[in-house]
Amino acid sequence: DYTSERIFFTGKPGNGPDVIKNVAIANTVTIKVGDHEEDVEVLRSGLIELPNLDAYVPDGKRLVGWKVEGTNNEFNPLADRVFADLVIVATIDDFKWKITFGTEELFFDNNEDITVPTNIPTKPYDDENHYEFDCWVDANNNPFVAGTKATADAVYTAKFTPVAHVYGEWNVTLEPGCDTVGSRTRTCECGHSETEEIPATHKLTKVDAVAATCTANGNIEYYLCSECNKMFADEAGTTEITDVVTLAHGLVHHDAVEASCNKNGNIEYWECLTCHKYYSDAAGTNEVDTIVTPKQHDLVKVEAVAATCEDDGNIEYYHCRECGKNVDENGTQLTNVVVKATGHKYGEDGKCSVCGEKDPNYVEPEQPVKKGCKGAAASGLISLIALAGLLFKRKNNYNK
Repeated sequence: DYTSERIFFTGKPGNGPDVIKNVAIANTVTIKVGDHEEDVEVLRSGLIELPNLDAYVPDGKRLVGWKVEGTNNEFNPLADRVFADLVIVATIDDFKWKITFGTEELFFDNNEDITVPTNIPTKPYDDENHYEFDCWVDANNNPFVAGTKATADAVYTAKFTPVAHVYGEWNVTLEPGCDTVGSRTRTCECGHSETEEIPATHKLTKVDAVAATCTANGNIEYYLCSECNKMFADEAGTTEITDVVTLAHGLVHHDAVEASCNKNGNIEYWECLTCHKYYSDAAGTNEVDTIVTPKQHDLVKVEAVAATCEDDGNIEYYHCRECGKNVDENGTQLTNVVVKATGHKYGEDGKCSVCGEKDPNYVEPEQPVKKGCKGAAASGLISLIALAGLLFKRKNNYNK
């Protein structure tokens, strides 16, 4: 029976409705407009539907609302449900034009200057822009002009200009870790803010390459995270590495070798097989330029001996007791150190002018014999022959 009871669903779609059951409603509502009075039926929704009442509104007047008779309570026929018989009375006022600015309704006398609301309208910002109020526009998008007269009902809507957000500096709201993301936020002057993710980030410090030495390890160039101590090959921290050490070269020991006349020797030393440096100690702290001990003779000095007429002499030299070779004071090998005997230098008297030794082949000359002319001539001839033989013998002795 829809005339005595109703069930009302007052909730909004998507929400759980508030249900009002077995609510008795009035069958009619009496409306009064000036001297006119009539009953209107209550709809199944509990609302009423008003007839056209313009004929009952006096000229120069306007129906501006409804009140429940006997009270000061406003009644809205478009929204208020009726649950009991009642009488509503029209509120009649002097005729005014209704000028609507956004959600605000203003009433003006005919030909009265329209004044806009003092409150500046606003529009919520979105992710891209905030909005600045520009002007009021009518249904044809014509801007409202100051001094416009009220000559009809009018509706104006706010027109806004979009303005791209201008953000301040980023503020870190959550520090990123080595393996966890962080976040940061920046805010526009309009109040809109945006937040973005900060990727997980290592706090890297560059470690320069150190060359390995003969005895100490080195390392390649790499980047070390101060937070997690991980190592990376690149500044961006994308390529993790686990081994950065370059190994020391390593030393090999060599025993000392004594030098001989014909072969160099060497000191005891340690050699780097990589850079071929030499060290005098196993720790590789004392580098040496050379490890060779040059070959050398076991020399004895032989003093110079002057040659005589009959005996050979020698120059000053040095004799190696190891190999038997002879060298001079500069180490230059000598092939001949002997100074030959000079030989005797005999005079006409048959004696050596150097040592006085008598020439064993010397022949004393014969004494002359005094005789006659013939005898003298013969004696002289004999003497010449003897002298020639003597000279021949001496010549032979000199050539020996």
